Amino acid sequence: MTSESPPHTTQEAELNWKPPGSWFSIKISLVIFSILVIGNLSYFIYLENFRYRYIIVHHTASQTGDYQSIKKIHKKERDWHDVAYHLVLNNGSKSKPTGYLEASSRYKKLNHAVATKSLWYNHHGVHLAIVGNYEQSKPNKIMQQSIVNAIELLKQRFHINNNNILMHRDCSATLCPGKHIDNTTLTQWQKQWSSEPEKSIYNQQKNVIYNTHLSLTNIDRYWHHFVYLNIFLILVMAISIIFLV
Repeated sequence: MTSESPPHTTQEAELNWKPPGSWFSIKISLVIFSILVIGNLSYFIYLENFRYRYIIVHHTASQTGDYQSIKKIHKKERDWHDVAYHLVLNNGSKSKPTGYLEASSRYKKLNHAVATKSLWYNHHGVHLAIVGNYEQSKPNKIMQQSIVNAIELLKQRFHINNNNILMHRDCSATLCPGKHIDNTTLTQWQKQWSSEPEKSIYNQQKNVIYNTHLSLTNIDRYWHHFVYLNIFLILVMAISIIFLV
């Protein structure tokens, strides 16, 4: 005959007791935590790749200039901490070669611009300022190639379609970026100069456009989305534990 194991004592039973559904609750908590992590990472990826819906083209309306000179003017006249735009495309009149881009802190941190009177386009557009006055004269060949290339890189970077390439005058009552730059001429330049600009310009523009630094401390008006997302998921996790344990 096989011997039977002695019954558990009350003390042993108390030590081995677990609340009903406790393991299930742990699994639920792990799932919620995973959703929390994946949700945050997904939103970061979304902002990095789809932060802007439009490309807004401007000119500086001055024959000379670069990022630093425009920044000084905007600081003096408007008391802005940085230029109104995200990117400045140089015409070779100052410190940078023709076609080279300079990025403001607004662009590096994927923040909004203050380049138009429209809050919508300031927040949802990436603003490219071309040095020069294109109401008075046409951009030269190198500038035409550089403008087209910069716009193409921005389209790829933020998945923006051609219908969302706008001139400043499409957003506000202004002539900017001048009569010699519009969507029709951009299309013509793209066909005319089908090849990329010289390699140094292409590489410089690409490095600037892809050099952004998104973090929870610099996502501008979108930081509260992360807060709401995390609060919601934490509440769901807490309620699940309360009712399932």
